[in-house]
Amino acid sequence: DAAIYINHSHPDPKIREIFSDIRFRRALSLAIDREEINTKVYYGAAVPRQTTVPSTNRRFREEFARAYADYDPERAQNLLEEMGMVDEDGDGFRETPSGEKFNPTFLYCKYDIDPTPILEMVRKFWADIGINVDLKMVSRELHDTRKRANNFDIGCWAVDMSFGTRF
Repeated sequence: DAAIYINHSHPDPKIREIFSDIRFRRALSLAIDREEINTKVYYGAAVPRQTTVPSTNRRFREEFARAYADYDPERAQNLLEEMGMVDEDGDGFRETPSGEKFNPTFLYCKYDIDPTPILEMVRKFWADIGINVDLKMVSRELHDTRKRANNFDIGCWAVDMSFGTRF
């Protein structure tokens, strides 16, 4: 249901550098306990994996669905430390490699579903590895306007089984 995306063209060059670092994106992915989300939100009926085309699509590759989808918070923390993102001030959250506070906003809206329960869990998983994000639900109109204006940090959108079925 919920595909998380990071703004790779962020207007702030320091934030863009962090978001563009593959280690950062891998760390965020490895910190998400997809099995817990499946159990608590989907009652075990979902298939935890990365966003990719459905398995019925001829372009589906299992390695894409599984890439960095395992829950490994220790590995996630190691990746962030490699980047120089450490908790300098002892508040439990990591700062940027240059030592500045790092607190991106996770912008989202309701679409076919309300992703809030999923995103609350994701926020907790990320906090567990020292990444502090603020969730901000906005109207669909504001969400779309901010996306088009490149005025967001992290976002979320729906992915359903029809995604990629024509390929």
